[in-house]
Amino acid sequence: MLSNTKNNLFTVVNSEESAIVSGGATALTFNLDDYIFLVGAGQLYGNPGLTANELDAAWEQALGIK
Repeated sequence: MLSNTKNNLFTVVNSEESAIVSGGATALTFNLDDYIFLVGAGQLYGNPGLTANELDAAWEQALGIK
């Protein structure tokens, strides 16, 4: 027998409920000074061109990704 209750497909949740469901929120900041310093040091002391891996490492460092 089917129930006559009506269930909504979408419901409105507030930020606290959203944080509980998603496991919390992580603040991510980008440090432009670190990125420019690492790219500049790579150009000055490294090879004439930076590789994709070197740029990726500078990007991750500037984002604070370990």
